[in-house]
Amino acid sequence: MNRKIILFIILFPFILGLIFSGCKKEEETYKKVRLNVKETEENSPAAKPQKKPLRIAIAPVISPKESFNVYSDLIEYISKKVGRLPVFIQGSNYAEINNLVRYRHCDVAFVCDYAYLQGKKDFGMEILVVPQVNGKAKYQSYIIVPEKSTIKSFWELEGKSFAFADPLSSSGYLYPKYLLKKNGKTPETFFSKTIFTYGHDNSIEAVSQGLVDGAAVDSLVYDFMVANKKTYRVNAKIVHKSPFWASPPIVIHPAINPETRSMLKNVFLSMHEDKEGKLILRRLMIDRFVAQKDKAYDSIRKMANEIGY
Repeated sequence: MNRKIILFIILFPFILGLIFSGCKKEEETYKKVRLNVKETEENSPAAKPQKKPLRIAIAPVISPKESFNVYSDLIEYISKKVGRLPVFIQGSNYAEINNLVRYRHCDVAFVCDYAYLQGKKDFGMEILVVPQVNGKAKYQSYIIVPEKSTIKSFWELEGKSFAFADPLSSSGYLYPKYLLKKNGKTPETFFSKTIFTYGHDNSIEAVSQGLVDGAAVDSLVYDFMVANKKTYRVNAKIVHKSPFWASPPIVIHPAINPETRSMLKNVFLSMHEDKEGKLILRRLMIDRFVAQKDKAYDSIRKMANEIGY
């Protein structure tokens, strides 16, 4: 693939102090822009002025640098198939990605399941497709601790430090909060200290380095990192798994052009039938993309309602 991907990173100052030292160098790697800056391709030799770029936003399930490394081929593939220049937009938290979709600053977004439900409620956000992994379009929350820790269950983390991923993350925040509420506890009273890492890989890294005693993370991210040992070092173990939920969706604005919606959906749904697409999916540990209905997320709705979200 030889077309250049235009990359936009939107970082809020207060986030920077929360990201671990290993992620601080990412500021130097990518250009920061404001949301009201117009995305143009004038400086790109591959630009086609007569066509709008395809702006794809990725929620910070993993840190900005890793998001680009992991998703760049997929973004370029999808853009090429619809005949538009790829623009990769990386936000700093889930709420920010929702706003990018809401105010039409992106065309497609990869979001968390609860972030989708919030977007659905706020402005009618719609599901385009979802990833299927190991034969199912489902995932879990893992509660993890350092590999050498003597902790064997979630409840043994009482009085310990704990990392959450994002306030809109089902696997990285809602689920552990739900577990605690069911037992008459809160994060504030149960843990000695909590932090938000704004990236599941950051949470895994925090546990692996012993910066916190435990964390709640996305099973898809954890399994991906464990399977790619040459790239990631995961010194952690799982002490609790949630029930399965519908996979985090790829979403669009409800007012997207119907032709664009249809074209994008067809590209995603047929990607596994294409040699190049199949290779990219294999690298991402995704079988294929499939259609999904809103009701598949009712269990997340119920969990959110029970904790007052």
